[in-house]
Amino acid sequence: MRLFTAVLLLMAGCGGPVPEEEIGPPRMDGVEASRPAEAPGPLAGRAPGWVVPPEWRETAPSSSMRVLQATIPGSAGEGEVVVFFFGEGQGGSVEANLDRWLGQIDVDGPPRREVFRAGDYQVSMLEASGTLLPSPMAGIAEPRPGSKMLAAVVEGQGGPWFVKATGPAATMDENRDVFIEFLRSFSPPG
Repeated sequence: MRLFTAVLLLMAGCGGPVPEEEIGPPRMDGVEASRPAEAPGPLAGRAPGWVVPPEWRETAPSSSMRVLQATIPGSAGEGEVVVFFFGEGQGGSVEANLDRWLGQIDVDGPPRREVFRAGDYQVSMLEASGTLLPSPMAGIAEPRPGSKMLAAVVEGQGGPWFVKATGPAATMDENRDVFIEFLRSFSPPG
């Protein structure tokens, strides 16, 4: 386990992909509806603003690298959205993260990727449907067929931020536009 942790720390320091078993600086507590709270450490003075959709129910982040965690309501059951931050310029490339996320789902069809601007930020988004695979780091013990993943890397001042939402496909379809609006709500710090 110590070797595994050392490898994770080395990967994080080198800008390589960081698994969801997050390690590192303190999380941001008290995320408000329009702007996350300033936190000591790597986010101090550099946290972007964002608008948390009113239908999402914020929960306490389960690790220090989760700067936002919320449940997503839907007709097929709840989904979850998480915003990860590993430090400015850290967390690996867009492609490495999109590929890692694709490895967490046995896709039913071709995944959809798109890139768009959200103010001063560039967003690279991934959408994939299929069976979410077991992952202790993501808290998934059994395969979850009929799922969908909406994920994005938000690049810009102070970033990048890694946003991943998963849940039943119908729930995620109902919330796709809400997820995109959340991504579009990112605004520079200050």
